[in-house]
Amino acid sequence: MPCDSSVSAQVWEAEPAGHSSDGQYLYYIVNYYDPNNRECLDVTDANPNDKAPIQQWFCNGGGSEKWMKGSVSFGGEQYVNARTGKCLDVPYASYSPVYIWQYHCTSPNAAQAFNWPGTGL
Repeated sequence: MPCDSSVSAQVWEAEPAGHSSDGQYLYYIVNYYDPNNRECLDVTDANPNDKAPIQQWFCNGGGSEKWMKGSVSFGGEQYVNARTGKCLDVPYASYSPVYIWQYHCTSPNAAQAFNWPGTGL
């Protein structure tokens, strides 16, 4: 499905989620499709492996749903999972509809370049 900002299920925002132990800013990447239930991008089952799927899950404060900025890449930012240390990644930089996963961070890498509205990210 092509992106459409009028479709609320496709609207995501970054929200502050505190700081990591080394002082980096952490963020939740939140979908507000249902305003009564905040749902975050989350590494499924806190899986530390490359190609672990990313899911939308009820925000609960767990490390697998906290993200920090990595390197600048192709006009966007890499987002590194606070628990696993892996980057949010579009498999094979596909332009087709795909499920996203986490993958070891490489830069520059268009498959790992994201911009989120909300907190100036």
